[in-house]
Amino acid sequence: MIVAAAGIPFLAAGYGADPDAWLVAQAASHLWHTGQYSASRLPGYPLHEIVSAPLVALGGCVAANAGTLAAALFLTVMWYRLSRAWGAHPALLFLSLICAPIILMNAATTMDYVWSLAFILAALDSARNRHAILAGVCIGIAGGFRPSNLTVVVPLFLYVEGTEGRRATIKFLAVSVLTTLVATLPIMMTYEGPVRWISITRDIMSDVHPAPTARVLDFLYRTIYALGPLATLAILIALWKGNRQLRESARAKDPLVVASLAAVGIFLIQFFALPLERAYLLPAIPFLLFLVDRVSSARLSLVVLLCIVSMNLVNPDITVHASNRPAFSPALREGRIAESWQERQAMMALQQKLHNASP
Repeated sequence: MIVAAAGIPFLAAGYGADPDAWLVAQAASHLWHTGQYSASRLPGYPLHEIVSAPLVALGGCVAANAGTLAAALFLTVMWYRLSRAWGAHPALLFLSLICAPIILMNAATTMDYVWSLAFILAALDSARNRHAILAGVCIGIAGGFRPSNLTVVVPLFLYVEGTEGRRATIKFLAVSVLTTLVATLPIMMTYEGPVRWISITRDIMSDVHPAPTARVLDFLYRTIYALGPLATLAILIALWKGNRQLRESARAKDPLVVASLAAVGIFLIQFFALPLERAYLLPAIPFLLFLVDRVSSARLSLVVLLCIVSMNLVNPDITVHASNRPAFSPALREGRIAESWQERQAMMALQQKLHNASP
């Protein structure tokens, strides 16, 4: 209900605040009308562009956003199952992710973030139920929606190995690779194989890497504001207080703790390499919340939840984002949901202006 209530008002608010969402819509429309796949942007997000094709062509932004909202509801179901099975404080753990602004802001936009996370959680739930083959299929699908999320195969590998052993792990890896190959086939065919695709992607990505100083600042700012400074502080306190318990669990090779530590580390390293969008960190957040839940009291878990929710209502920001070079300007601003609405309205106005100016 929370995700649906947050997403429904945004269904008709254009394809999203991110210009990439409009590129997805363009690529999806091209695919529907010509039958030819073209990546909205590299490295390519083939399953999302393919799924979006009929939605964009037949129902515009409302249908495309509704598709993402359906994926968000599926994500909610998967997270509920995982929270109930693994949570020390199941209700608080469940709400901590579902109420996170980074989820609610992307619950009804034509982007792939929620789609890929939904299948990552489905893979984790399958692994929990000792269905290694299904977990591999879900990981491959998640990679088809967002190739960078294929790195989650490492923590899932650690979890499957820790719970089912070597034979199930081999099955998991084999199916993950096979499903990934099928899911990325449109990219391979379009760019004449993996070598040329990797080369073109590398050339394009080389133009968007920030300078070293900017990289560090962008990484710190966007990591902290993925959940908000208050939530980040509360999470760091929880992990600091529970660090001994985490170390003991890791030494004991607790599968969930080992997988979660690996996932958080991998996605932080990956984000440091390209710290462009806060949503890139989305796959790390469920694993981070598992760790917090494992070492926190109910009272501290409640504090973390309240801090996460507060970011939806008020944003204690430190910069002005009105230019390409944000200036230091601490102030209390509107919450992330209201901010997202304003950004989407501005993007719709810009798209309409460009449409009117076109010959």
